[in-house]
Amino acid sequence: QLLVRSMTLLRIILTMTAYDATVTSKLSPSPQHIIHEKCFNLQTIGNLVNILISKFMILSQHDLEKYDENPEEFLKDQESDWDGTVKSTAETLFMTLMDTYESVCGEQVTKLLQHIFSITQEANTSTNMSTREKVVLRESAYSALGWGCYYFNNFIDSDQLFASQLSPEALNPSTDRLIRRKIIWTLGRWVERMSSETRVATYRLFQGILEQGQADLVMQLTIFYALNEMVDDFDFDAQSFVPFTEFFTKHIFRVLALGHIEDSKLKLLRFLTGLVCKLKEHNTQDVGHIILQLSSLWQSSQSFLIQTAVVSLMQELVQNASPAIWMKPDQIRFIAHLVRCGIDPDQKGSVYYCEEALELYRILLVHCEIHFAKDAHAAQAVSEAFL
Repeated sequence: QLLVRSMTLLRIILTMTAYDATVTSKLSPSPQHIIHEKCFNLQTIGNLVNILISKFMILSQHDLEKYDENPEEFLKDQESDWDGTVKSTAETLFMTLMDTYESVCGEQVTKLLQHIFSITQEANTSTNMSTREKVVLRESAYSALGWGCYYFNNFIDSDQLFASQLSPEALNPSTDRLIRRKIIWTLGRWVERMSSETRVATYRLFQGILEQGQADLVMQLTIFYALNEMVDDFDFDAQSFVPFTEFFTKHIFRVLALGHIEDSKLKLLRFLTGLVCKLKEHNTQDVGHIILQLSSLWQSSQSFLIQTAVVSLMQELVQNASPAIWMKPDQIRFIAHLVRCGIDPDQKGSVYYCEEALELYRILLVHCEIHFAKDAHAAQAVSEAFL
């Protein structure tokens, strides 16, 4: 607790607006001068960043045990912005230092990370570190690389880094799972710095890792969380993702079946909802498979939040996919079932997804008005489903 509070105090001092020169200009020397030039000089910043990465941003023994015992909880902790632990507090302080002293930290941290990546290579036997010490230190270095992605523009070429280090190391079967997971996470963080070619190469990398069959639940979830960052990005290109759509949409339901924590399943369903929304007219042959899997998930789930996510996903499918794909008797019956459950006051969960169900019904009617003129069989199927 003392360590956590000490790092929190340093972060507060660095972000304290009362120390700005405009506020304290009457004092000489100003608090800003004392803090930013006397206390946090170049050497102090370098030492502090080094200590954070090498000592406090590393995974604890408790983290390592949790990875095996409760993988989803481990990932939930790692994905949290701040949870009061030494590691998350150190990461927050690291980000504050990078933001406050961007011009200084960018170059210093780049050199430090290059040094760490060099001494923690498997082939490097010149250090006295054990294999486990190398792994956790290298994992911490990748954490710094991911958290500081916005501050390395002038020092690191993301495309070159991907081709020369990240991709080969992630695909290497001998790479430790902790490092491979953190590389995947780092790629999700660096998406805004990637060229379109590197984005496609990243999709291919994720597919390759999943096809190897060596990705555990933590790694599979991390891949889809990273994909979510890439799909959600402003520069996401739907056309370039189309060749991977069927593979990832089929694999995501396998991961859903493996998961036990509601939070994990909700994140996966939200990713799929966002993907369908971004693909728009590119939603094609995999839509039928998605609806079939959603039907099974709906029947097996007792969570009202997951049921709400299912209805929201169906909204996007009906809105964006061609009616010729989803307007089939079995699929229409499932849509009708969702609408009925949402507007039935006797259904316990209807209060959670009533609004989504009504919106789904509205979108269905809009499409039906256009499609019925061309397909009388579809009109009959919809009429019978809602009788």
